[in-house]
Amino acid sequence: PSPAPPPLSPSGVSCLALQAEAGAGAWPITTTAAGRAVCGESDAGLGADGTAECSAAVGFAAAEALCAAAGARLCSVTELEEDVAAGTGCDLDLEYVWTATSCLANSDLPVVAAGSLAGKEAGKLPLCKAAAQAYPVRCCADVLESPPPSSPPPPASPPPS
Repeated sequence: PSPAPPPLSPSGVSCLALQAEAGAGAWPITTTAAGRAVCGESDAGLGADGTAECSAAVGFAAAEALCAAAGARLCSVTELEEDVAAGTGCDLDLEYVWTATSCLANSDLPVVAAGSLAGKEAGKLPLCKAAAQAYPVRCCADVLESPPPSSPPPPASPPPS
């Protein structure tokens, strides 16, 4: 069975909103093999006050918080291997980064993975790591559909005569 897709961006912020805030070229959208429209980023909007800044190597909780502060979430291993965040800066394509994926052998442990398919092909396979260890961060978000327009209320019944 294929792994469940990662949860939607915690704040419900869409890639389109992230792009509008960060500017041209940031948060590029990719359609995954599963047909989900996702965007990824390594620096745009991830610095203090939403500026472009590469993250330092941080622990897992800090990585999650960094992405959440930008309105995003950590990328899954699958998303990184599908190059959702490849080429988005900070020279992380061939480096290990935190992911939203849990370790199969111990679900309490998070997984680090190469920042792109090229990194995996270079031999950086996903690894289970203690949450206190420090790795850089790549964040992902989803292209969210607009909520359906609310339906008009049903017509009022005529008063009885």
